[in-house]
Amino acid sequence: MRLRSLIGTALVSCVCLTASSALGAPRQRTQPARPAARPALKYVFTNQRLQAVNRRTGKVRWTFGHGLGPLTVWDSKTIYTFSADGKMFGINRWTGRLLWSATLKLDLKSGDYLIHGLELSRGTLFVSHSHGVIAYYCPTGQEQWRITEGHGEYHWINPGASFLADSAVLICYSASGAYTHDVTKAFDRRTGRLLWERNAMVTQVKGDRVSLHSLYPSDPPREWSGVVDARTGKVLTETGGSQGG
Repeated sequence: MRLRSLIGTALVSCVCLTASSALGAPRQRTQPARPAARPALKYVFTNQRLQAVNRRTGKVRWTFGHGLGPLTVWDSKTIYTFSADGKMFGINRWTGRLLWSATLKLDLKSGDYLIHGLELSRGTLFVSHSHGVIAYYCPTGQEQWRITEGHGEYHWINPGASFLADSAVLICYSASGAYTHDVTKAFDRRTGRLLWERNAMVTQVKGDRVSLHSLYPSDPPREWSGVVDARTGKVLTETGGSQGG
């Protein structure tokens, strides 16, 4: 009886120990591997080729293309630039691998067309040039729309005079006829459709509030300033008397 009792006690102790070990032992959790930190890069043009350079070491990480520059813009994944022969490029900014290319359909070599600026907003790349704006879908480079304005003997775009509001792309140019005057046209930023136009120049854009100014060479000169809604062109505030379209 005593041996059986001892054996029973030992078995109970063993079972309890095993259960205790199984339930009470801390579990080892597998920690996901952290991705290696990306190096801080700066982008430079060397002999009309785009290079990514490690800011800390100065070592060139990658080199891309030829006949490029001098403008770039980038997001978290892609850097965008263009070439003198009229191509737009989307390049992986960490590896230098070409993601897409698109034809600008602009004769940049003649000097008639110049690229004034590149800007990113809400997944769209806006390319401002001497006679308008082109919009590309950032992930694929697909052209969404293009606007050509002020291309003629009596019209010219003021350099860099393209602006982004929340609802519209604004293009400013000077027109010459009986007298030289400024023109601003607003286009829907998703479709490129004309929304409104006014004989004035953009001075500031905040959200969808667009500040405009115009000066007519009358005797005496007539000056007007106002703030309009970017989507509708409706005048919100104005000074200097009313201004027509």
